[in-house]
Amino acid sequence: MSIAVKNLSFAYGSHKVLEDISFTAHEGEMVYVLGANGAGKSTLFRCILGLTDSYGGIVLLNGHDIRKFNPSQLAAQMAYIPQNTFPTFSYSVEETILMGRAAFIKPFHSPGKKDYVLVRDAMRQLNIEKLAQKSFKEISGGEQQLVIIARALVQQTKILIMDEPTSSLDFGNQLRVLRKVKELTKKGYLVILSSHNPEHAFLFADRVLALADGKVAGCGKPEEVLTKKLMQKLYKEEVDIGQVQWGERTISYCLPSLGGENEAYVSVG
Repeated sequence: MSIAVKNLSFAYGSHKVLEDISFTAHEGEMVYVLGANGAGKSTLFRCILGLTDSYGGIVLLNGHDIRKFNPSQLAAQMAYIPQNTFPTFSYSVEETILMGRAAFIKPFHSPGKKDYVLVRDAMRQLNIEKLAQKSFKEISGGEQQLVIIARALVQQTKILIMDEPTSSLDFGNQLRVLRKVKELTKKGYLVILSSHNPEHAFLFADRVLALADGKVAGCGKPEEVLTKKLMQKLYKEEVDIGQVQWGERTISYCLPSLGGENEAYVSVG
């Protein structure tokens, strides 16, 4: 499984949103897309997902131009997980996950045994079996996001595109969701997700794609790409990059400037 973006450019009229974007992502990787608001992250995802074809360059899915796939074929290859989901009706968790099988159930047919097996398997992978009969509206934000990920898993695709999946979650739920997503990459899934949190990229990303003004500002391992200079370029703020030793692993972190002449940056070692 792979996605390759080559010389991708996109514009709304005369306004350039993306310019000459190139990167590749492979199975088993978690690729973080970082950038300020308006950097082009959402537009990049729209191109990758085949939601628009009015762009220059090419997007390859497993070596094939995605413009040659129909929506059902793309749904069998990639799953999209939005920032937030606001259900209109009080569906149970099981019913919500089952919706991920919609593209595979013939019109006027009911879900079959295979569909329910896939739903139970997805819930087991994410450890949410106990939520099966609860109303989606009544569970916590972190649990809701895991349910939406489970809904994507029942599509039986190994590519997940996630648009700021932790933006509305508290600190604990952010970590719970990202740990589960990281576990999926160890099972061969390819995950591309956008985020505004460089700390998460340092903790979980295999590679980072940094966008600034619609262009690639950096691409590679987070500890190599997310330098003090690049972070200042992305967010127009003074920052410092520190490191902390955690067991055998050295983890980087981003420390913002608070202003004033007596600032002190602390590196824990």
